[in-house]
Amino acid sequence: MSQRIYIVGAGHIARRHAQAVTKLSVAEDFELVVGARRPEALAEFARLFPRAETCADIPAMLSAPVRDDDIVIVATPPATHPRFAHLALRSGRHVLCEKPLALGAAEAREMLRAARECRRLLGCCSTRFIGSPAGLEAKRVVDSGLLGQLYHATFVNRRQRNRAGFDDDPGLSWFRDPLESGGGVVMDMAPYDFTTLNDLFAPVEVRVLSAWMSNPIAWSDIPGAADCDLEQHAGASLEYVLANGATMAVTYERAGCTHGPPRVIAEVEGSAGAVAWDWFDLDAREVSVTLSRDRGGRPEATRTTYRNDGPLSYDDRPLAYFLDRIRGRESPAAIDERAVFNFLCVRALYDCARTGRPLSVTIEEVAGEDH
Repeated sequence: MSQRIYIVGAGHIARRHAQAVTKLSVAEDFELVVGARRPEALAEFARLFPRAETCADIPAMLSAPVRDDDIVIVATPPATHPRFAHLALRSGRHVLCEKPLALGAAEAREMLRAARECRRLLGCCSTRFIGSPAGLEAKRVVDSGLLGQLYHATFVNRRQRNRAGFDDDPGLSWFRDPLESGGGVVMDMAPYDFTTLNDLFAPVEVRVLSAWMSNPIAWSDIPGAADCDLEQHAGASLEYVLANGATMAVTYERAGCTHGPPRVIAEVEGSAGAVAWDWFDLDAREVSVTLSRDRGGRPEATRTTYRNDGPLSYDDRPLAYFLDRIRGRESPAAIDERAVFNFLCVRALYDCARTGRPLSVTIEEVAGEDH
């Protein structure tokens, strides 16, 4: 029997998921059903993906007889994620939700509670940057123990003009509405960052010791842009508690707009060595991993390059990983409590920046809810 995929939404992100389904269909048979309320978006989707079945009534779409492995991808603006996720879970289907999982912590916890009650899986698409050639090698080095006792990581991605809804995808006005988007660059991009970091280190607790957020002034020809006060530059001092009880400092920074120079750093330092890797260069043909260690009192660095390709593109990974988990295979998919844990780390940055007080998120507390 073919694998059935439902997509809620028919816009830009929904089409990227449909392209992933099309690509995966080379290896197996898929049925694709898309539901959206905007007739023009649905008509364009049908033109681009003529094999897809379309539906203007999302509840009616999800009232069809359910199969045990049905998947619903929620690809609508963030404010609607909880509502559509609950609808899909209650219909008896697994849910793969776009990032951010929700707007608030309570909503995310309710989504997890619903998934458990319905005995369905809840996943998040924030796994796009897990599984790249350089990232896989960096994780292998970290897991091997070559670095000794881990004590510091730096995770920085500063882009000078890459504001969602302004410089990037300006036609998507919901990015500029905090009631729809939930925030600026942190809500948009930090889900990727924390999912990547938490996959790399598997922390049992993340402590946000301090955090700051700002909205640098930059010209835009979009009407009302000057009045849109969403953070576009943020940073935090974090402490990761690892499964063995050790703690590691993490320096974090993200910018979709900054007047300073662009910079991307992914580096882990340990008592016996350090590893740095290219993790966000989507268009590069090659990426590198650099292992630095001491050799007879002198620093020695070994740089290895990798082709930046593979069977899965970054847009294919969320669905491919989620399918693997549904089928009982090993997968880096962010599922259930891990998906919620990653999101709560994002929310903790906002809360710490707002209150000035340190905050802590533990996987035990998330996993233990309602158990």
